[in-house]
Amino acid sequence: RVIRSYYFGEVKLDDFASIIEKESKISKEDAENIARYVKDRIISKDVKRSEVTKTEKMPIEKAIEKFPEIKNQKITNQSIESEGQMISPTLINWVEDYYNLVGAGNKDIMKRSSYLYHSKNTKKLNPSERQNLSQVIKSLEEGTPVGVDIQKREIVFESVPERIGEQREKPTTIPQGNFGIIGNPTRDIGPKNVFDVKKREEPEKEDKERHATFGEMEENKNEEDLNKKTTIKHVHGNSWNLGSAHFGETPQIKKSGWSFLKSIKKEEVSKSGEDLEGVNNLKFSSSQKLPVEKEKEDEMTPSLRQQPTQRTAINPKSDFFGRINPLE
Repeated sequence: RVIRSYYFGEVKLDDFASIIEKESKISKEDAENIARYVKDRIISKDVKRSEVTKTEKMPIEKAIEKFPEIKNQKITNQSIESEGQMISPTLINWVEDYYNLVGAGNKDIMKRSSYLYHSKNTKKLNPSERQNLSQVIKSLEEGTPVGVDIQKREIVFESVPERIGEQREKPTTIPQGNFGIIGNPTRDIGPKNVFDVKKREEPEKEDKERHATFGEMEENKNEEDLNKKTTIKHVHGNSWNLGSAHFGETPQIKKSGWSFLKSIKKEEVSKSGEDLEGVNNLKFSSSQKLPVEKEKEDEMTPSLRQQPTQRTAINPKSDFFGRINPLE
């Protein structure tokens, strides 16, 4: 109950020992020990109340008049170079540097921006420091109010979000997972993926076949024919056994077209010289001859076609076979 009264503001912390002694009816020494325990273990470890900053809006000139300590407030971390020496980056030193380069009472925004970005001392400022200095200069030239912490007696600068161009690039994070040698996530290779891999592995072969010359194609074709396995085929098919009697038979040889000459009788062969000459000049037309060749052949042998063949009596003197005597 004493602790609750303390939080409600009904009891002071110094009165804990006397109140505990009175309410609990214990010795003063015990009451002081209990009060000390409550202070150390409960109240001191309790959540501290957030302190509310008391600020007041006013121009820079008025703030310096009211709180002279503001002149020595550091508004940047970068030192100022003045007359070959490095001086502290306090508010008053920055104002003097600005007045020396631009001049007092200057309301030209272009000159002000040129000083903030291109002067010797402002080139190395980060965006936050440059923004603080810009607020000070604007308050000096235009009289705009700035926040002043009355308790700490210093200027409270407004935090401005970083611009897009001034944001730092975040490092690229690699997602977790199983990765191959080249850094790509591994996956199961299916039929489609196998075809893609095979297609990627043989681009040079496809390109070579596409641009191959006729001679190279013929050479490749001959190599393929040589590499093929030689198969033995029978004229009647492959279903026959090599050990059958069929392979022992002597194949019948067809008679050639010239065998009919052997059956011609001696009387017909022993014709006149003209007839024999006609037989010797006998030619067979072929369906594979060109029309031009056939016409040329017709022009060379017109008499054989126009004059019908006449049978003549066999002359014993011109009979070649009749003059041959039998062997004794």
